[in-house]
Amino acid sequence: MAAGLDVVPTIVSLRIGRGDSSGGAAKGHVSHGDLTPEQRETIASMTTAMINKILHQPMSELRRRPSTGRSRLLRVLRRLFGLEEKER
Repeated sequence: MAAGLDVVPTIVSLRIGRGDSSGGAAKGHVSHGDLTPEQRETIASMTTAMINKILHQPMSELRRRPSTGRSRLLRVLRRLFGLEEKER
């Protein structure tokens, strides 16, 4: 079953948030001068892969749920991932 339009803002926020947090985490712990471009790319790829793995199950469940059971799950995901503050 395809996801309804009600899940789109949450999915978009999760994907945007994923990009913001992965870049910030790598920058916060290592200065750019310490890494080669290849090392930075490897870290970015590994971070993206880890975040994709973490988000896979919640996103799949969100897409699978019938529209009648999604509203509670949407609220929980928004709260768990801190999306409530970003969407206001």
